Amino acid sequence: YFMSRHSSGESFHLSHPELIRYQSELGEPVKLGEALTLVGHAFADPIDNQTLLQMAIDQGLPHSDIETARRVISTTGFTNRYFSRYPEQELDLENAIDRTATIGAILLKEIMKANGWEDGIDVFIDTSAFLPTSVNQSVLEKAGLNPDHIFKRSYRYACAGAVSAFIDCLSDSSFQDARVVIAALEPLSLVLCRDHFLSPESLTIPSIFGDANTLMAFNPKHFHLETKRVLIQPDGGVIKLQTHYDFKNTPSNPETIPSHY
Repeated sequence: YFMSRHSSGESFHLSHPELIRYQSELGEPVKLGEALTLVGHAFADPIDNQTLLQMAIDQGLPHSDIETARRVISTTGFTNRYFSRYPEQELDLENAIDRTATIGAILLKEIMKANGWEDGIDVFIDTSAFLPTSVNQSVLEKAGLNPDHIFKRSYRYACAGAVSAFIDCLSDSSFQDARVVIAALEPLSLVLCRDHFLSPESLTIPSIFGDANTLMAFNPKHFHLETKRVLIQPDGGVIKLQTHYDFKNTPSNPETIPSHY
């Protein structure tokens, strides 16, 4: 496994030794010619439908709701999801964020090696539904890269972050020859709580949402956009969760918003 160093001199696995087991499961990166490379792993335990139902029963799901809950889980269409944290476990947010940044660094080193970019990258974008934007710099530092030499950006568009970042990168003429990596880091089991497991209705949340970490690397010059549009459509917050990023003090400049928004 990679022995890149933290700024403190620690290896990846001194602070999160359990990641060694998951890292050994990493397969070969998926390469679509020279255009695109993908690498990913949940770094979490797989939870099938029967296991999820048993978790709900253990948490206190009423016996009279078991068959309804079984149908609800099946109706979501998901047969597996991945949890790095379970509802009975207390959340150590700082440690969980550091763990996610370490996973990001492991996968970043993997995808750089696959693309022959060991000497570095030019653009690094992280996307997440709820993580603080500080995870961006932390991933780079853990991977042994100098964040000051890399163009950095964070997207917090819920499920649309990675695809929007991809469209934006292809639309930016200054990025055409850049070595771009987009990291979708989503440890969504961190936002689950016991209440989600106590009724068939709320059980849809842990049925659908679990951990996933996927990185994509590409040079925009290999792509041509026939058409592009990113539509922001407020829905009042159909799904709500606690976010840990703070954009309140971020200056807003509408003139910098691309025309395809």
